[in-house]
Amino acid sequence: MRSSAIVVVFVMAALADGASGEQHMSNSQPAGPAARVAAGKDMVEYSTLVVARDVTRRLASAADSRKAARQFLAAGFERIWIETVRGGHRADLDVVRRARDIFREEGLIVGGAITITWGEGFGQRSSQAHSMSLCYSAPQTQQVLAATATDACRLFDEVMYDDFMFTDCRCERCTREKGDRSWAEYRCELKSRVARDFIVRPGHAANPHAIIIVKYPQWYDKLHVLGYDVIRDTAHFDAIWIGTEIRNRDTPEYGFVPTSDRGKGVYRFGWIAREGQD
Repeated sequence: MRSSAIVVVFVMAALADGASGEQHMSNSQPAGPAARVAAGKDMVEYSTLVVARDVTRRLASAADSRKAARQFLAAGFERIWIETVRGGHRADLDVVRRARDIFREEGLIVGGAITITWGEGFGQRSSQAHSMSLCYSAPQTQQVLAATATDACRLFDEVMYDDFMFTDCRCERCTREKGDRSWAEYRCELKSRVARDFIVRPGHAANPHAIIIVKYPQWYDKLHVLGYDVIRDTAHFDAIWIGTEIRNRDTPEYGFVPTSDRGKGVYRFGWIAREGQD
């Protein structure tokens, strides 16, 4: 890796409808979240992610972007990740660029983000029913990965790949290429090679200074099953990030993750950082 690994303790997605940061502050905490963040500045940096559809819906104008930036600052966030692609939805790059510039003007640190999940016109979908992942052996997937990496790295010096960079595809081509290997062995080799050749290399060609980050999910001993090879992937990418997210009880699509689970992410980060020797 070209840079040291990154730990981010708290990540949340999306913007609140019409709510200012001040409206989220509790009366029992008069200092506000920004003051609490400042008090622990040496220990933790708070960041949040704006998903691609929210870039389109909520950052559509300069006024919207400035309002959002001030909400983030009032809530105590220091770093914002602006997503360019998720689920096939591609945010307009001019809107992304304007939001990036306004966020920076307001004093935020800004990076780019990409989530590799299938959507109409975005690569070839996995052969598995209801899967959100892509077939990484498909040329159309490889082409779209290279194009999105190039676009993001032209806009940002840091680009984070969210923890959906996995595959469960068993199409005829994948089955043929797998041969006698296990699915885990094949997927790790395939996905690491595709990440190197169609994400990292095109991204660095577009911006040699870009730090391209792979975010690992909280799977620990199951990472390899769907293609996360922590040895090769960590070597190919410039930095790593371990998922430490929490989710409330009202997220049936992805499931409830309690606050106590955050410690697992910290443990897994230590393990992968040792493997990456950085």
